[in-house]
Amino acid sequence: QIHLVTKDGLDLLGSSVAGAPWVVLGQNTHVTWGLTTTGFDVTDTYQETIQALPADPNGLPRFVTYFQGQPEPVTVIPVTFRVKLIGDGVPPNVVPVAPTPANGIPPVVLTVPRRNHGPIVDLDVDPNTGAGTAISVQYTGFSGTRELQTFARLNRASNLEEFVEGLQYFDVGSQNFIYGDIDGNIAYFSTAEVPLREDLQANTVAGAPPWFIRNGQGGNEW
Repeated sequence: QIHLVTKDGLDLLGSSVAGAPWVVLGQNTHVTWGLTTTGFDVTDTYQETIQALPADPNGLPRFVTYFQGQPEPVTVIPVTFRVKLIGDGVPPNVVPVAPTPANGIPPVVLTVPRRNHGPIVDLDVDPNTGAGTAISVQYTGFSGTRELQTFARLNRASNLEEFVEGLQYFDVGSQNFIYGDIDGNIAYFSTAEVPLREDLQANTVAGAPPWFIRNGQGGNEW
């Protein structure tokens, strides 16, 4: 709970979130708003057909997935994890942890650009042929989003039009906004980017519906 007053005239009461520089729900001297969660389905899981390729010159693995029969490169992101050693008398002593099958730490993260750069969360590849399958995740929030711009505008809104303009930047989080102002207006909005799945838009279901693992080779893309 915060009361935010600034030198340039802002005067807000409400609730915020750690790290957010604005009131997330509350009121200024002109408008007030509250939030609930819509529960839109903004995530799909896909089974991909995958093929391992020879490693690159730096020794990093390479893979492609197949979409409509055509290979598409998988992005390989090396990752490093560091931990602080306790009890060795060296404050602070932070060291890298080597990835091994025993500790379950992966040396790389694999993402599929077609899936909004979503990660591969399971990989099963034949060590002899390199052919296999993978499970990838697609989520509206994996790309850059602009929610803080929404709250910057809502905090300064003085009427319904300015409030609505601010909502255009609320990309991920799928919230219901209830609104009121000193002029007697009340309003309700639901806002977020929501997937338009090509099969559902055509009033059909291609293979498994979105609440199951979907076919990653085409027919149910966003």
